[in-house]
Amino acid sequence: MIPAAIVALLRVILAGLFLFSGVAKMFDLRGFSIIVAKFGMLPRQLVKPFAYALPFLETVLGLWLLSNRILYLSSLGAIALMVVSEIGIAGALIRQKKIENCGCFGATLKVPVTWRKFVENLIWLAIAVILFLTALGVV
Repeated sequence: MIPAAIVALLRVILAGLFLFSGVAKMFDLRGFSIIVAKFGMLPRQLVKPFAYALPFLETVLGLWLLSNRILYLSSLGAIALMVVSEIGIAGALIRQKKIENCGCFGATLKVPVTWRKFVENLIWLAIAVILFLTALGVV
């Protein structure tokens, strides 16, 4: 079993990531939608709805993680969002797209799409999986 204090720390850190990420994107939804379009993973008509909804989903998920209510569902949501992010980043890297900003923190804070970013996101994904397994009583 993972000590409760470690689980709480991981939960607060992951909540902080989603809150920061979601709020940062809200400052320039149009700019974020342009970044989403650069990945070329969505049909054009879905880019704007996805880009406008994602920051609000991340913010709600961050608040939900912070509240520690129904941890298995909030951590499952975190897993889903991190997998979507990893698919986008891996797809861009494999197709050798030169994207200067992954959009992880919106259009303002530029984080390049690199394999390093892919690995960073794997760490966030691992934290979400640990929280999920802890909520289920597996670890």
